[in-house]
Amino acid sequence: MKKFIHVLLIAIISLVLISCIKPIKEYENAKEFSEGLAAVKLKGKWGYINTKGNLIIRPTYDEAENFYKGMAWIKKNKLWGLIDYNNKYLIEPTFEKIEDYNKDGWNWNYATIVIDSKYGYIDKKMANI
Repeated sequence: MKKFIHVLLIAIISLVLISCIKPIKEYENAKEFSEGLAAVKLKGKWGYINTKGNLIIRPTYDEAENFYKGMAWIKKNKLWGLIDYNNKYLIEPTFEKIEDYNKDGWNWNYATIVIDSKYGYIDKKMANI
């Protein structure tokens, strides 16, 4: 009988503790953390959360890549651009397409870009287009 009471008490305490846990937001999709931020998809749009789960950049983007060296490629209204941690544009969304860079590590000297169906290059300092 004593054992039964202990098991029952543990079960009740467990249920109480579980009911006190704050529910985790459910995202449609999420990418891995990079530089303390992770891209998350909510209601069809991408934004960024920090490691505490706080929304840092609200979901407004069609696509979002990982941050690297303080920058992340984002897609808005079918065009690619580059933002910083403060959600300020380093490059306004103007590119139809970006390619030829390593999205996981950005070990690139240039990226291929497309503007008005014409291909060009941008260097890694974003100084030359």
